[in-house]
Amino acid sequence: MMKKIETLFCLIFITAILSSCNNNPSMNQIKKQDQKEDMEITKKLSTIPVPAEFLGNEKDSLYLKTGWYKVSDDKTNGIPKKILINGQIQTIYIDPFPQLSVKDIEVFYLVKNPRDLSRLNIVMYFTSIGTEKWSYLTEKSIHKQLAFVINNVVVSNPMVQSHITHGVALFDGNDYTPEEIYAIKRLLETQKNLK
Repeated sequence: MMKKIETLFCLIFITAILSSCNNNPSMNQIKKQDQKEDMEITKKLSTIPVPAEFLGNEKDSLYLKTGWYKVSDDKTNGIPKKILINGQIQTIYIDPFPQLSVKDIEVFYLVKNPRDLSRLNIVMYFTSIGTEKWSYLTEKSIHKQLAFVINNVVVSNPMVQSHITHGVALFDGNDYTPEEIYAIKRLLETQKNLK
């Protein structure tokens, strides 16, 4: 329950910040602030290898590439994946077709978790095409779950609370150390830059 509440809080927090962008800082100003915070954070972190769970076998017939997916209500149409929900490992069913891939993300930034400053999150800013896809996906998924997958591992499955028109999403890194989140960010950047 706590994990779900924390994920929901982070999504509401980012949505609230972005919704107020018309009266407050522009999206570019927020992005620059996140970029500055990312640079300050990464200077202080040591480099470690990517956690082993993200180095899975791509030849697996049920392998899901990095990206955002719909969570299926129908067990027969989804790929079963394990995730920690409310302190327990549960199975969710993921639509096998990614709605957004890592290529739809322009940049990844590390930012401090507002509830626990010793923890880090990854903020994703989408490309213009990714922003359109994200807007459409969140509009059609209100009160439904999405899943963010990294190399066949479901790392987040937030419930969409509102239509998000700004091209930004958050991966709450609460289950990982700051160094592990930094390694995951580097992995995502490498995947984005592969042809």
